[in-house]
Amino acid sequence: MTGVSTVALAAPFAFLGPSHDRELREVLTPYGDRDIYRNLGLFGVMGHGLYVNSPLRQLIGRYLTEDMVAEIAAQHRIGRRLLIQTTNIDAQRPVVWDLSAIPASARADRRKRMIDILLASAAIPAVFPPVWIDVRLDGQAR
Repeated sequence: MTGVSTVALAAPFAFLGPSHDRELREVLTPYGDRDIYRNLGLFGVMGHGLYVNSPLRQLIGRYLTEDMVAEIAAQHRIGRRLLIQTTNIDAQRPVVWDLSAIPASARADRRKRMIDILLASAAIPAVFPPVWIDVRLDGQAR
């Protein structure tokens, strides 16, 4: 299963199958603009984005529960993969994340990391602020 942009927000539900159809319908239908972002007005023009997407972060967190994280990890252990794409603006290239490997890891921040990746995938450059994701390769920050 793969997801990019706003489709990435639906991908975890689709990945887990029909038992999450209710949540999938719920997350895709009743929410309006005010549930997703807040307009920064003139401050946004001078900052990192026109809108702040903290309401979307909270919405993702409401649905991506610890139980759901555990279900995704269980699917990873049987060989299924949930891939989500973000964009590294600095390097001007796509980055593909295995969102099923993260919850299967020993990371203490795995749920927050997953929320960051989903939020980053849905972010539109210059419209929403960038989501900074700390990446380490061979122990070095990248």
